[in-house]
Amino acid sequence: MVSFELIVSFFVSGLLEIVVPLLIALFLWRRHSASWRIFFIGCTMFIVSLIRIPLNTAVTDYFGVLLPAEYIWLLFYGFPSLTAGVFEESARFISFKLLIKEREVKDGLMYGAGHGGMESILLVGINTLFVSVVALLYPGVLSFEQVLVLESIPAWLPLVGLFERMVAIAIQLGLSVLVLQSVSKRKPTLFASAILIHFLVNVIAHYTLQYGIYASEGVTALFAVAFAYYIYRAMSVKPAQAASPIEGNPTVPIQ
Repeated sequence: MVSFELIVSFFVSGLLEIVVPLLIALFLWRRHSASWRIFFIGCTMFIVSLIRIPLNTAVTDYFGVLLPAEYIWLLFYGFPSLTAGVFEESARFISFKLLIKEREVKDGLMYGAGHGGMESILLVGINTLFVSVVALLYPGVLSFEQVLVLESIPAWLPLVGLFERMVAIAIQLGLSVLVLQSVSKRKPTLFASAILIHFLVNVIAHYTLQYGIYASEGVTALFAVAFAYYIYRAMSVKPAQAASPIEGNPTVPIQ
């Protein structure tokens, strides 16, 4: 029988994985007047970026029988990490270049709340919440094998998943601001940096799993802390004050 503590852990984790991105967007809307349109663009573009998944599957199926065993990790970790960086950051770039005319940091954060939020809600939150509801209200629909799996899960493990999602959302917020600034400042190196960082976060998270889940989550959290500082610095930069016209000649700006 699935323990009540595990069911509660699944429920709390799933609920927060759904609600937290919405609360971030609500805060940005209330406090900084960021547009909900940008949030939903972020949600939509994350879904669009998932076209990489069939590509990952096709490449893995084709090259899986060709590569030597020592290079298999490239297919299971390296290539998916690369496509995640390329497709997700390209989705951000296209959004800020073509779909979003607002170019302030708050707009990058709002996009990130949608992009990272949809990832959290669609890929993790709904499933986690569903497991808790089924285990509590409809345990009879679970197979014997499924019950055995659930009974083997420590009650605290879903909370580690919740922590991982919060870290991922923080990174998604930072990457969104980074790509926004690559567009607003016309610096393609920032866009390239976003792809590289996204790739490294995924690869390092997978690689460090061999040392335990805490090592993997701890290293990933360092990226989140770095991005939190980056966002703080970006939010601290005030827009340049508009130059005042020379008295008597309003068409000539002060030099």
